[in-house]
Amino acid sequence: MLEIIEWAKSIAFALFIGALIIVFARPSLVIGPSMEPTFENGQLVLVEKVSYFLHEPQRGDIVVAQTNLPLNRWFNKAVIKRVIGLPGDVIKISNGEVYVNGERYYESYLKDDFILLGGEWKVPANSIFVMGDNRNDSNDSRSSSVGYIDYSAIKGKVYLRIFPFNQFSSF
Repeated sequence: MLEIIEWAKSIAFALFIGALIIVFARPSLVIGPSMEPTFENGQLVLVEKVSYFLHEPQRGDIVVAQTNLPLNRWFNKAVIKRVIGLPGDVIKISNGEVYVNGERYYESYLKDDFILLGGEWKVPANSIFVMGDNRNDSNDSRSSSVGYIDYSAIKGKVYLRIFPFNQFSSF
């Protein structure tokens, strides 16, 4: 009888931990090359869902956000992108360089072999400007099909890469 009680405690504890994870975090699959070299197609990340209730996104955060891009007949696509601009920021791309509020924005995580078309964007209130790390192959805020991401569309912040196991890391 004691053994059954111990098993029941273990199962209850596992269910409790599982419920906490579901409430506060969720896994997300990286689909496509837009975040290379940071994330590769098929990798699994853990998205933490609570911190943006406590504070606004920060420049450099990697977020999962819902878009208006169609996934299929019934659902829209969620994207994984890096926050470049915050509300009120002016983002300018000139000669392949990104500027935030007139200052060159340095990004050590980028590959050197990409070409950026020029443009300028002013980020509206309660929104962010996002870009994929693989700038040549990313549908992001530079595109009218994605545009600015409203705070309400942010599903969470990427916290961990959990698969493949040999590349487990935090962000």
